[in-house]
Amino acid sequence: MISLVDSFAVPVCGFAKAPRCRSFAGIASNGYDAMSKAVCYGFEGYLRVCWLGAIVAGSFALADVPARWVVESDLLSLKASAAGGGGEEGGGTWLVGDTDYWSPILREDLERHGINLLTPKKTSVKRALPLARVVYDLTTP
Repeated sequence: MISLVDSFAVPVCGFAKAPRCRSFAGIASNGYDAMSKAVCYGFEGYLRVCWLGAIVAGSFALADVPARWVVESDLLSLKASAAGGGGEEGGGTWLVGDTDYWSPILREDLERHGINLLTPKKTSVKRALPLARVVYDLTTP
């Protein structure tokens, strides 16, 4: 089984209004919304989608909880219930995620339970400009 996993922000209110926000007071937390490239006050939603495009599983967590922790707990509880109840999760499972889910420890933990994690490695190196762009920048006044 091949699955894709990703997360999305569920903001309750903007970061500036967070101290005065009464909705979910004491429950929501500050987190980063990658789509708007801003800090927000709210929650984080997580979806696992099968290769056909159907939503297989979903969860909801505080915005400041790392994505790999949530996915690990969700997948390991799913594997435990599938092993006990004869669920659909049998054999090798492949999970594809973005750089938020890259962790050697997470990969080893999931491999012990029969889940193969495919994620690009996190890097802080900026991508180099293509040579044509550099030549254009140097030749234009």
